[in-house]
Amino acid sequence: MSKSILIIDTPKSCADCKLKMGLFCGTNGKSLYYYIHDDESLNEKPDWCPLKKIEDWEKENGIS
Repeated sequence: MSKSILIIDTPKSCADCKLKMGLFCGTNGKSLYYYIHDDESLNEKPDWCPLKKIEDWEKENGIS
C-alpha cells in the first residue's frame, strides 16, 4: 500500500490539534479527556500521539 504524508503545524497539545474531534483524537479515536484542561499549562501531548516532527520521522525511517 502506498504512503502519504500530511504536513501541518505541530500542535503543542491535543487542545491545539486541528485533527481532534471533540474529546477524541481524529487519527485513532482515543479519548483526549485527560489531555485537555481549562488551565493551558496542564495541557500536554500524549506519548501515543501519531503526529511526529519531520526530523524525528526521518531519523526513525533512516532518511537523514
